[in-house]
Amino acid sequence: MSKFRYPVDTDQFQEIIEQGKLYVDKTDMVYSLANNYKYVFLSRPRRFGKSLLCNTFKAYFQGQKDLFQGLKLSEFEKEWKTYPVLHFIFSGLKNVTITEARSKLENLIYDYEDIYGRDAQYITPGARFRNLIRNAYKQSGEKVVVILDEYDSPIMRLLYDKEQLDAMRMMLREFYQVLKDEGACLRFVFITGVTKFSQLSIFSELNNLKQISMLDDYSGICGITQEELDTVLRPCVEEYAENLNITTEKAYSLLKKNYDGYHFSPRSKDIYAPFSLLRALDDKSTNHYWFESGTMTSLIEHLQHYPQLNALEFDGVKVGENEFYISCENAETPMPLLYQSGYLTIDSYNSLQKSYILHFPNLEVRQGMISGLMPLILQRTTSDGNNLDFPK
Repeated sequence: MSKFRYPVDTDQFQEIIEQGKLYVDKTDMVYSLANNYKYVFLSRPRRFGKSLLCNTFKAYFQGQKDLFQGLKLSEFEKEWKTYPVLHFIFSGLKNVTITEARSKLENLIYDYEDIYGRDAQYITPGARFRNLIRNAYKQSGEKVVVILDEYDSPIMRLLYDKEQLDAMRMMLREFYQVLKDEGACLRFVFITGVTKFSQLSIFSELNNLKQISMLDDYSGICGITQEELDTVLRPCVEEYAENLNITTEKAYSLLKKNYDGYHFSPRSKDIYAPFSLLRALDDKSTNHYWFESGTMTSLIEHLQHYPQLNALEFDGVKVGENEFYISCENAETPMPLLYQSGYLTIDSYNSLQKSYILHFPNLEVRQGMISGLMPLILQRTTSDGNNLDFPK
């Protein structure tokens, strides 16, 4: 039995700390963001720890000092004030109609209205959200913290349905407009999603939104860096090696080959996919976990809109800096979606040309892409007579 309790079944910061599960300390960056910026946006692929980060911010702003004992943040924070926190998780709004999405959003708001009160004259989600923020500020005497996790979930499956996409954006824009209008009542706003830029027109009013997705200083805020694996997680790797009856060096090589390779900025830290890495350490295996939740279905739906292109051929593609800003629904290739979803990652950056080379990050993703896309590739090959050519 392992000496370590891995958080493979939870993204709840409080539960991880209280139950003594493994936690890689990122709280110095939490403190930095919370005390240097007001509106922050972070994009990372699925299964990269965004929800855990949101829950860490929530615990910090709720003043849960005991949870941070021994962590880096406790060295900086001295006051430990308590703020009202409005935490919205938008994953439940995906794959539903506009009416259903609005109803689910209203239910999210209602949960906080049960605490801070509701005025029946406010009907739309945006109006109710505005009133909620004002009530929370008035009742607590402290400015409000808003956390929006997976903001793009409601719109990702609507990218190519213009009528539905426009309707969903209109509803969400009214909701997000409140974040600018009620700035005087807000202490901090943190927004996460998978898509980095494609849907940010929703936040067009937030001209002071700090996008940290491609900043070197925060490249390791989610995921597990090589440095962390070499130091604080080394005992975990040693136990992993012992159970597989291999050397520690061989264990590092296996883990790196299968789960490493992510880079999110020009001089990014070397980052491992946390979900897969921790599952491997817990299971004492080198299985491939990232595709278990069926994300290939969503990817293939998007790739159907690029019938002349083979997504596997984008391994090694060269892109200009501006191409990261192209919206998924307006892109001429699937590159923005492949990058933002974690199927491609930055391999190198040329500062003179301001260009990037993108690659599949590791063996897990490469093999998952090949096996997941095989039916689509075979279908296209059968119809056009071209030969298959898989990247190695």
